[in-house]
Amino acid sequence: MFRGRVSPLLEPLVPLEVLDTGRQIHTIEAILDTGFDGSLCLPGQVIRRIGYPLYDDFASTLANSQEVILSGYEGQIMWHGRRRTVLVLESEDQALLGMNLLWRNQILIGAYANGPVTIEELD
Repeated sequence: MFRGRVSPLLEPLVPLEVLDTGRQIHTIEAILDTGFDGSLCLPGQVIRRIGYPLYDDFASTLANSQEVILSGYEGQIMWHGRRRTVLVLESEDQALLGMNLLWRNQILIGAYANGPVTIEELD
């Protein structure tokens, strides 16, 4: 189970453990984004610091309907206590956790500043 909080800007935030290429764990705070159908977006500076290898470029449509090409990287995270390989897309400045990771999970959000956010794996 993951436990996070709602920011003062009403963004649901959750801590996420990402593994660098030496398998060292780094905790980042990601915005839970139900409009993002991928797994994870990380800022370019984080991807370079962690050392993820470039996988390919991907065409994406942003929330404002703008079409962009994003670099994709092969990354590893800890998800419900298990190491998982995911496609990490490069963002400019925000870490986003998307619906692909949330498949077969239950999300509860106290939709107010500092409200609780929980992600629980379903059977």
